[in-house]
Amino acid sequence: MQTAEERRKAKLEELCGTYGVDVVARCGNASAEYIKQILAGTLGPRRQDGSRVPRHVGTEMARAIEAGFGLERGWMDNDTVADGASGSPALARWRRVAARIAAHCEETGVTVPPAAFLVLVDAALDLISDDSTDAEVAAVFRRLWPLFRQGQRATSAG
Repeated sequence: MQTAEERRKAKLEELCGTYGVDVVARCGNASAEYIKQILAGTLGPRRQDGSRVPRHVGTEMARAIEAGFGLERGWMDNDTVADGASGSPALARWRRVAARIAAHCEETGVTVPPAAFLVLVDAALDLISDDSTDAEVAAVFRRLWPLFRQGQRATSAG
């Protein structure tokens, strides 16, 4: 029987395998480096008693990942698998576009809320090709991002 930490790590591996580390990190409000440390089993800092335990997905991060991907609360803790975790060409293309946008956000220091990031990627799918340059990705982002920011302000004001 798996522990909660083992189940969460398995779910994290599943999501990273499907969407990529950068997308999972962005949706979970974490750094890609931290996600990579969890996946690698990197030991955390020493505790007061001198022991060290592997970095893990805590409850706060688990809930953030679930919310960021629109998954049911508690999904990281149960035995179900994610819908759409397949190797379809459409999903592979979505992942590539998401990785390009995530990299642009990282380079420019722009923080995009998880739900907005997923919608942003969907909107950019028709505008970014595999041959798009970084400058073209940046131009698409500059065109779309203000629209999302306006929508967020209108939603929070209404």
